[in-house]
Amino acid sequence: MGFQSMEIEGDAHMIIRRLIDAQTDRSIIGTYIIDGKQVVACFGAFRFRFCSKNINLVAHQQATKGFDFNEIGWRSYEKSPRLRQETIASGLWFL
Repeated sequence: MGFQSMEIEGDAHMIIRRLIDAQTDRSIIGTYIIDGKQVVACFGAFRFRFCSKNINLVAHQQATKGFDFNEIGWRSYEKSPRLRQETIASGLWFL
């Protein structure tokens, strides 16, 4: 696909701050932060951005359900174009 840039949004403010910070993270999640920084270094341009779970509704619903695609909620969302259209029209999604 040849992506040149990447934008990462999340509702974990601490993680976003640590990914942006130039200093080495020595916390318990430091290795994950280092991995994240190494991944984005492969892109010409990247941006980390905090957004609340209310703004990123679709992603939050998936994260809450643990990406279990067999749950009733996910199936009904996938099978309901009206529900998807309402979510998109509300402006509360960025997936």
